[in-house]
Amino acid sequence: MDLLSWTHFNEEHERCFYFLSESVKRSQAKHIIVATHHVPSFELMSGVFKGSVLNGAFAVELGNFIAGILFDQLEKKQRQEESIRKMQADGIPMYKIAGYLGLSLYQLKKITGNLPDRKRQAD
Repeated sequence: MDLLSWTHFNEEHERCFYFLSESVKRSQAKHIIVATHHVPSFELMSGVFKGSVLNGAFAVELGNFIAGILFDQLEKKQRQEESIRKMQADGIPMYKIAGYLGLSLYQLKKITGNLPDRKRQAD
């Protein structure tokens, strides 16, 4: 039986991380939950373990990856809201806006109910 060397361990990590990042990119899910045995950032580790040489066995630094996902989701939401505002201003019916954006009418009404009123913002 071959032991798992650090080289093989790192290669396996890269393969798994590639799978994870590609899956997240392709996902159309509203919410994504990823469960692993590793803590996703050294920032989340207990202070008791900070600096331990064993941390690599329990944590991996994915802070920038996670922040990028959150930023992309925020950007997507802002673009969607702006599109909705523009289509509403052009007098496009709600059911057509929903169809264009791939949303149910319920989802669209929920989004538009939460959009800030531009008139109030201007005051």
